[in-house]
Amino acid sequence: MRRTGFAWCVEALGAGLLLGIGARLAMRVLSWLARTASGFSTGGSVEIVVFGALLGLKSVARSLTSSARAEWRA
Repeated sequence: MRRTGFAWCVEALGAGLLLGIGARLAMRVLSWLARTASGFSTGGSVEIVVFGALLGLKSVARSLTSSARAEWRA
């Protein structure tokens, strides 16, 4: 079954959100291991997670346009 562009976007958003959350958790762990006070704010956490989601959407847009070009040339 062929996936639609919407399905790709949902998957990319999910992957980007997971990567953003993982990055923020890694920052927390490193801060804890360094025994420094964590100065993480809610706004900064949201920014990192949204940035990850946008990167996921950018990659799926590139993938969809390149596959559409390949089909058009074939």
